[in-house]
Amino acid sequence: MDVGTGSGILSIAAARLGARRLVGVDVDETAVAIATVNLKRNGVPTEHCRLVCGHLLDGIDEEFDVIAANILTDVILELLPGLPTALKPGGIFICSGIIEENTDKVVSAIRQTGLDPLKVRVRESWVGIAAGRK
Repeated sequence: MDVGTGSGILSIAAARLGARRLVGVDVDETAVAIATVNLKRNGVPTEHCRLVCGHLLDGIDEEFDVIAANILTDVILELLPGLPTALKPGGIFICSGIIEENTDKVVSAIRQTGLDPLKVRVRESWVGIAAGRK
């Protein structure tokens, strides 16, 4: 699951890494249209991918092994409460787009959601966090 799919780059990467089912969601209809074109250009089979225009996990009633979100901190914080129902037990949540000064806030919110922060990486003041669901 790619939340805030934008250009679809994370879905393309997931497909190339072997993901057989992809769902991308973005609030922007133009982003969904662009992601659709980019997936086709990169040979991602359309039967493996569903792109939807929507807000975060609204209307998503599936569970995923991996949920990725490269979006702003405030949007990640809004997304977190819905993760336990969308992330399979043993699944991984990967988020980025976080500025370094917001790291503790996001890690704390991840813990409050019941997920276990596994890795925090900082590069040039940008932060990526991987968390697991027990």
